[in-house]
Amino acid sequence: MKTKILFLLLILSFSVTAQVKDSILDALKLQIDQAASDSIKIPLQIQLANHTRQFDIEIAKEILKDILQEIEENDYNSAYYLKQKAAVYNGLGECAQDQSDKANALHYYLKSVKITEKILDSIGMGLSYHNLGYLYYGKSDEGKAKEYARKAIKVRQALGEEYSFDLAMTYNVLALGFQQFKQPDSAFYYFEKAKEVDQSKEGLIITNSNMAFLYTGQKKYDKAIPLFEESIKVAQARKEYKTLSSHYQNLGYIYRQLKEYDKAIELTDSAIFYAQTIGNKRQLENEYYSRHTIYKLKGDYKKAYEDYQLSITYLDSIHNVEELNRFTELDLKYQFEKEKEIAAIALKNEKRKKKVYLVFFILAVIIALLVLYLFRKNNKQKLILAQNKIALKEVEKLKTDLALATREKELKKVILKNSITEEVLNKTLDDIKEIITFENEKERKVALRSLSASLLSEKTSKASTTSLQNYLDKIDLDFKIRLDTHFPTLKPKEKELLSLIKFGLSTLEISKLLNTTLPAIKSSRYRIRKKLGLQSNDDIIAYIESKDSSSLNL
Repeated sequence: MKTKILFLLLILSFSVTAQVKDSILDALKLQIDQAASDSIKIPLQIQLANHTRQFDIEIAKEILKDILQEIEENDYNSAYYLKQKAAVYNGLGECAQDQSDKANALHYYLKSVKITEKILDSIGMGLSYHNLGYLYYGKSDEGKAKEYARKAIKVRQALGEEYSFDLAMTYNVLALGFQQFKQPDSAFYYFEKAKEVDQSKEGLIITNSNMAFLYTGQKKYDKAIPLFEESIKVAQARKEYKTLSSHYQNLGYIYRQLKEYDKAIELTDSAIFYAQTIGNKRQLENEYYSRHTIYKLKGDYKKAYEDYQLSITYLDSIHNVEELNRFTELDLKYQFEKEKEIAAIALKNEKRKKKVYLVFFILAVIIALLVLYLFRKNNKQKLILAQNKIALKEVEKLKTDLALATREKELKKVILKNSITEEVLNKTLDDIKEIITFENEKERKVALRSLSASLLSEKTSKASTTSLQNYLDKIDLDFKIRLDTHFPTLKPKEKELLSLIKFGLSTLEISKLLNTTLPAIKSSRYRIRKKLGLQSNDDIIAYIESKDSSSLNL
């Protein structure tokens, strides 16, 4: 492949323009020779093909096809090489369009669009849309032409000032489209937009030359001629044969309208020469027909007929039915694939949307369950806290009740002891008062000794015992009634002992209170158990209190 490109470069060196040294061509060849890798060499080769296309389309096509083969043989699939591949397809499309092979032009442009859209190559997309817009204007499909031109404008506007020249060229395409469809005001508007965004010398010359077409259609030849002539000078220096062919043809048309037929023929001959050089059938068909008209106006009908026959030949080749069918097929196929792709994307988005909705629903359910769980947990904690507070209050109440009960027992004991002591003291005072009244000294001494002995032995009189029982009866009347009602066999002393046990007095305390011994107290308790039919481990007081006392509260 490299040998083939070198061979093509040699052909270029000895082409029809070999007499004029091409500095751009020489510079590109040198850079290609010195390139160290394909990543550097391939973009340079594409530039070479695009430059060569201006004066030799066939060699440009060969260079582009060889680049494409090299990319595919080396399996270059990175985004960088895909970008280069798209540029090659655009170049091949431009070559086909220059040769009026619109079906192949569409084929290559659509391939470029698919790649650039896939890798999001804005520069490549802008060029592909621009070329498609220009192609559909040539097919008189105004709708698609404007659609792609506006797509190209949108993309190229986003690229910024660096690509202002490219944006200006798309404005030119849009303006020429409006010119083609007889909308001159819109055409002038977009030409002015082109000048506004790009004021470089090259950009202004191209825009002015395109405006010259519009002036020609409006018969403003005085404005059109200088613009075409200025553009021809630039195109000659740059060897842009397609531009030269178009401008010479338009100048020929102007001079034909001015009835300067010889000059018109001379200019048209130049147009035919450059169109033949690049093999542009569309321009050849127009130019031969234009020259046929000039000869006819001059009265040279033989040459007019010959040019007419040549015009028909090129027209037939342009409007080849097979080629037209292929163009339509490619167009419809691309539209079908785009619609299919859009439908697939819509279906995918719908599925994705359903998944999103499902995820949101699941999240909502989870959040709801979490809120419910936290709410219930919070309520449960509040309930537990409330229960704990209630339990704490109950515990405090129990503690208070227990403390009160304990204090009550202690007070009862104190009161009981104090009452007994008071009773003993009162009796002792009465005895002393009585002894004082004795006149006989001997009797007083005997009485005092007796009282002293009584106090020392801690024996109380029967009256004090009766007083103790009365006090016990007052403190717990219900208990006394139970004893009297349900246990009539018990003796008063036994009932008194049970009342003291009921008050929580220990056996030692009871023995001191009743002036008796511990064995005597235990013996009394044994007798009581026996009378009640209780075992030694049975609670006497609990048994007594279990008896029904409802009749006592009437």
